[in-house]
Amino acid sequence: MNKHFTFLKGVMVLLLAVFSLTAVGQEITASGTVFDAVDGSSLPGVTVLVQNTTSGTTTDIDGNFSIDVSVGSVLEFSYVGYQKQLVTVQSSAKILNQQLPGLAKLL
Repeated sequence: MNKHFTFLKGVMVLLLAVFSLTAVGQEITASGTVFDAVDGSSLPGVTVLVQNTTSGTTTDIDGNFSIDVSVGSVLEFSYVGYQKQLVTVQSSAKILNQQLPGLAKLL
């Protein structure tokens, strides 16, 4: 009976560890629109990358994007002539609207 109890205790610890890892790596779909911070126009072709991964996408003709990410991931928005922006994905933030300040407009 003692071996059976030890085995069950080991299984319970393993299950708790698996469920804990699942909660930390929770996947959500982050989506939104990227637009110019000065004139409010949407920006097509903006690169949206998940830092430290090979995962990424680009915005469509209307500046919209959608990407599957883990909560806590950092999204990197970049576009020629604009400042790069970094955004940390929060657990409740499924829709992101990102402004990109224009470098050309600052010169």
